[in-house]
Amino acid sequence: MDELRRELEGERKAWPGFGVTGLVNWLRDAANATRAASPLQAAYRALTRGSTSRQSEEGASHQDLDGADLDPVAVQQLQAILMGSRGSIVKLIRRCPRVLEMERKELIVRLVGAKTLFPACDVARMVELAPDAFLQGPWPAKAQQLQEASTLLQQQLQGADLSAMFSEDPMILFEPLDSLTVGLDRLHELWPGLTPQTLANSSPLHLSLAVKALGLQGPPKGF
Repeated sequence: MDELRRELEGERKAWPGFGVTGLVNWLRDAANATRAASPLQAAYRALTRGSTSRQSEEGASHQDLDGADLDPVAVQQLQAILMGSRGSIVKLIRRCPRVLEMERKELIVRLVGAKTLFPACDVARMVELAPDAFLQGPWPAKAQQLQEASTLLQQQLQGADLSAMFSEDPMILFEPLDSLTVGLDRLHELWPGLTPQTLANSSPLHLSLAVKALGLQGPPKGF
């Protein structure tokens, strides 16, 4: 992990071919698991996706999104970085046009940083679900928010499948900490008998929505 992060943050300035073209080729090898893929490429693949099953699912879900009006090179680059289907990348661009302007290297650094915080999560999928939250603003402050929110949730929801929660509803991690604290306190007040086993048997998504609904922000849209 540390070696991969050093590579992405540019500490090894002599990394051959790490321009935009070199980057896309490097990621394409990682995504396709070619024989030429290096250990670092395999690590990146495992970090962001973990398997190829998500790609086929995404392709089936968004096959109607062709993105004919978008720059095909940009779409290809983002496909390589996020290891997602064309449809999922087009949807991401529609939701967060800023991703087209972001330096590709910066996007990778954010993915690796998020994976450091959430090793069991599909962080590329999390970015697809909440692109504005992950991609806007300086990363150090963003990483601190993510770490503090996840620590609070781990302390208050012991037994819950938090990896599934974060993967299904990453916006829970961007709730203001005071609102998150109030939501968790109210949850325990309403259900004083909550045990780790009860939380383990709860739907991660429903649990996340309940915490947000009980917080200072109130119920999210569509709750």
